[in-house]
Amino acid sequence: MLHIRTIFICLMTVALVSFGFSNHESPISCDYLRINFYELQNGKAQPQDAVILAFDERFNNEFDQEDTRQQHRNGPSLSIVHPEATLSVEKRQMPFSGENIPLRIMNLEPGNIYLFKISGQSLNQMEHSLVLRDDYLKKDYQIEEKESLLIEFQIDEHPESASENRFRLLSICDELRELTVCQ
Repeated sequence: MLHIRTIFICLMTVALVSFGFSNHESPISCDYLRINFYELQNGKAQPQDAVILAFDERFNNEFDQEDTRQQHRNGPSLSIVHPEATLSVEKRQMPFSGENIPLRIMNLEPGNIYLFKISGQSLNQMEHSLVLRDDYLKKDYQIEEKESLLIEFQIDEHPESASENRFRLLSICDELRELTVCQ
């Protein structure tokens, strides 16, 4: 298992560095959103997975060589759902009003506690704001550039709490500044 995790981390590092991401660098001239996924064990956050959405009008919303497929994992995982593939890195156009970007969580264990750490660059300059929606708890979380957003969630005895499709990103109208989807 350790060998598989090491390979996965290396693949993600290569994808992130080749895309222009590292701990000390930001992507050049594009807005992005990064979601780190952790499992809380004995009060410590253990890294499990991460996804990146890069936004720029030069990109397209088609699955192509600019995107990075999610590698199969046995442990808890997070991916971006695209009609043609599940992704770890997606380069896409700026989100349009009311756009729904599904996320997939897999291999979660009842009773365990998980954490998303969401951060981004140039999100305040986007035409629409982004919200992470938890469909199980019926709760929205406003994503802002100025600070990382931490979202802790637990898997309980209800199957819906471990649903692969529990979370999604939504684009909302800035002028509303409410957590409702634009019509």
